[in-house]
Amino acid sequence: MVSELATNALLHGAIRGRLFRVHLTLTATALRISVSDPRGEDLPVPREATAEECYGRGS
Repeated sequence: MVSELATNALLHGAIRGRLFRVHLTLTATALRISVSDPRGEDLPVPREATAEECYGRGS
């Protein structure tokens, strides 16, 4: 899970000189994993992936 989220932050939110952050919170009943990228001020916009693209299908 962490690897997938971190990869997405690197591929889709990377800005040279700015890092992404991984934060883990463990309670008695849950583990919360959050990843934030340096483009946190930009909201994602849905789009259609073309047949030639390797990414962008949300699966």
